[in-house]
Amino acid sequence: GHSLVWGGSDVGLMKVVADGVQGAGGRLVGISVEFLAAKAREGADEMIITADLAERKALLLQRADAIVVMVGGTGTLDEATEILELK
Repeated sequence: GHSLVWGGSDVGLMKVVADGVQGAGGRLVGISVEFLAAKAREGADEMIITADLAERKALLLQRADAIVVMVGGTGTLDEATEILELK
């Protein structure tokens, strides 16, 4: 009955997480950005495409009740740092 609010990607570790959530009956809410829209997961319950990364981060934080940070690239580091700064 939970929802996953995530970057909307259908690759890597987050694909595995999204598969698990969807397989267990959870709701998928993707928040992607225009330049990554081609990698967005088809079949998500809701997919929001933002104009830029700042808007994407703001929506991710606004829509989430809890944050889990997993291994990623510089974008993940940027998002995790901003979360810590805002909290």
